[in-house]
Amino acid sequence: MQPLDIDQDSIEVDSYMFQSVGAEGIQYLAKAMNLPLFQSKIQRKAECCSLSYEVTTNDEVEDLFELLSVVRDKFDNIGGLVTGAILSNYQRERIENICERLSWVSLAYLWRRDQKELLLDIVGAGIAAKIVKACIAAFGLNIECDLGSWIADFVPHVFLLADDPSCGLNPCGEGGEFETFTFDCPLYVKRIVPMEQPKVLIHSSDPFSTVAYLRYKGFRLENKEVSDIRLTKEALLKIENEVLVGDKVVHRRPFISNLERLAKLSDEVASEISCDISSSKHNEFPIDDALLAAPVINSPGIRLFHGGLLLTATCVGVSYLISLLGGAGLKPDQLIHYHVTTNADLSDPNIATTISEPLKLLFDTPSVRKRRVGNAPPSQVCISSHWPVEALNLIRDVRLLPEITERELIVVGLSGIAVAGGTETTIIDVMRVRSLSHWAPAVVAPHSQAVRVGSHCIFAGQVGIMPETLQLPPISVESPVDHLPLHIDQQCWLALRHVHRVMKVRVSLSSKNPLVGFL
Repeated sequence: MQPLDIDQDSIEVDSYMFQSVGAEGIQYLAKAMNLPLFQSKIQRKAECCSLSYEVTTNDEVEDLFELLSVVRDKFDNIGGLVTGAILSNYQRERIENICERLSWVSLAYLWRRDQKELLLDIVGAGIAAKIVKACIAAFGLNIECDLGSWIADFVPHVFLLADDPSCGLNPCGEGGEFETFTFDCPLYVKRIVPMEQPKVLIHSSDPFSTVAYLRYKGFRLENKEVSDIRLTKEALLKIENEVLVGDKVVHRRPFISNLERLAKLSDEVASEISCDISSSKHNEFPIDDALLAAPVINSPGIRLFHGGLLLTATCVGVSYLISLLGGAGLKPDQLIHYHVTTNADLSDPNIATTISEPLKLLFDTPSVRKRRVGNAPPSQVCISSHWPVEALNLIRDVRLLPEITERELIVVGLSGIAVAGGTETTIIDVMRVRSLSHWAPAVVAPHSQAVRVGSHCIFAGQVGIMPETLQLPPISVESPVDHLPLHIDQQCWLALRHVHRVMKVRVSLSSKNPLVGFL
């Protein structure tokens, strides 16, 4: 995406989504990587400014959607969109919305990375980027020293500013403190070189928040040593460098394989949780006894179907749940959490998809999300458990089904938690990350990771899959602890880390009020 007046000196546009500074060099980025370039003008403004995005004809997001639709039509083998979002839910939500409409996967592998660690990895990876825009006064930056500096030289200064409470600077500029342009990196087959010194322009002369940026008049491409070009996974994994931070030298390996991550999993998860707990201001949260009171509706939602009709069982269970809600004067849109119990094998993706289909229609179509509290699906816990034939015969309807065997019946149980009363005035905050990342598993089913209602949080269940791929750790015959297979041990550590990271985000965004998690 580029500004309408790319040839003018003043190309900075006020956009919530797109960086315009450095746009004059976009074509050289494509040439440096030998990639096709598709460009379009930023013609719209931000119209839908809520956190959750609904398709809005005149919104700038639609400029990007239209451009990517052209790309999809040109290359039918593209299946994902890579973005560099670290903390911006606003931008991530819009990218995920676009990917949903294009049937693509959102890839956000920088999501919620520790920004100091990430900055060291950027430098350690050999990424040569310069600061081309800076918000000067508000964050302790200045034009002479910082604007136009290389990121590698900027690291010691930015670490000091990040640790200064009076500045509150994000080390990677995630709060809009600065923006960069990359002149070289391992994926470039040629490096980008400016033809002349850039012009310094002032976008805002506010003495408390001066915004200055660089305008380049031209670039050229320069050949690189073959050894500096890394175009394969194997070559990238071999990169390691020393990074200078003040008077210290830090060794960095910016790229690590999933197998290496798994090998260090138990130690790193234990260290991460221990560190977060020790640095937390509030380690204990009282639980309101009122939350343990009996539910208003306590009616069994079990449905059994002869012949294994899983989809029918789920649909009838959904209908029964809607009926129960209606009897209490509630609607499905008021559900903030639901619980699915089944005797079907959820490790089979076809079974999980079958159960999800009617739940998606109930909670997760664009029209449904638009009217739901929080504009997103509820959180969810889905449990598959073995039901012995004795238990199945206890709950069967003797009028409809004869004596049964265990293999003949499918069980689907649904229950939920709903917000009663005036939902318009209830504070509801939903976290739903649908992008693949290193952080925690992306949501692919019709639910959210967490829902906060007032002072209380309800969390979705987590399973021990690798968030980078949404796959289970590879099966291993090793037994490191109590004769537990290594891959099962890794699943346990992964599930624990997922729960911790999701809860950590919710706690950091909440007040001192008590939290309740359904895990």
